Amino acid sequence: MKIGIMGTHGTGKSTFARTMERVFRKFHEPVAVVTGVARSCPWPINQGVTEEAQRWIYHTHMLRELEAMNKAEFVVCDRTALDSLVYAEVGGLDAVVDDYLGAALAWMQTYDQLLWFRPSPGRLVPDGQRDCDPAFQERVDQVFAEWISAYFIPVLMVNNKMEGDNGQNG
Repeated sequence: MKIGIMGTHGTGKSTFARTMERVFRKFHEPVAVVTGVARSCPWPINQGVTEEAQRWIYHTHMLRELEAMNKAEFVVCDRTALDSLVYAEVGGLDAVVDDYLGAALAWMQTYDQLLWFRPSPGRLVPDGQRDCDPAFQERVDQVFAEWISAYFIPVLMVNNKMEGDNGQNG
């Protein structure tokens, strides 16, 4: 089983992926988690993204997914094949999108379950990597929404609230 977790930065995807890993391990199930690809990119990311960065992120993520699928029956992917292309689209990197979109859409069918994490107020916190501009986060989320609809990608939508949230932040 392979689970893909998609969505903009600062929505709780990594926290959820680590939680899933702990749950699988609790039941003694072999699990592999693919996470942290963009954080290890040697080129600028976020609003200063470069074509090299998005190509590197796309290929590195795909390689790590293949390696994980070879290691474990259960694979949790913190990001999907489509995520880096959404950021490329927001960054105006049309050549990257043109080169990889078809392959990424075909690869999306390899996930048994896709979870789309949506932004919630208060989740964007400075960590030295993530962009804390809510307008940038919203632009990224909007491209996800457009592509999910346009390409009929079957997702379960997650509106992840902050811990301790009493439900008022939607």
